[in-house]
Amino acid sequence: MFRLLTNVIYTGQVNHKGTYYPGEHPPIVDSAVWGKVDERLRHNGITGGKEVRNKYGALLRGLLHCDACGTAMAHTYTVKNSRRYRYYVCLTAQQQGWDACPSKSLPAQRVEDSIVDRWQGFR
Repeated sequence: MFRLLTNVIYTGQVNHKGTYYPGEHPPIVDSAVWGKVDERLRHNGITGGKEVRNKYGALLRGLLHCDACGTAMAHTYTVKNSRRYRYYVCLTAQQQGWDACPSKSLPAQRVEDSIVDRWQGFR
């Protein structure tokens, strides 16, 4: 998607080795609109991208899988009385209902601490 949104060919131009030339085809996107999209996308890259998507510091984001059903576990949180509780949830249980998987969820801090303790034991 990023490549599609940043391709200058849609503005009626072609890019050859970093230099833009007028193309032989008509533009299908206004140059001003393309410029705004391009600027926004480039700004997103500068502001952190993946760090912003992981702003609560999920150490094991994308790495955990449910032992019971083998599905990935996603990092999420809930807030109660102004306190944030982070946990990893089985996607099967989250998407198909809590009866679909016996594992359901795990407290994030406890799991992360356990992994870090084990990792330090290997050093």
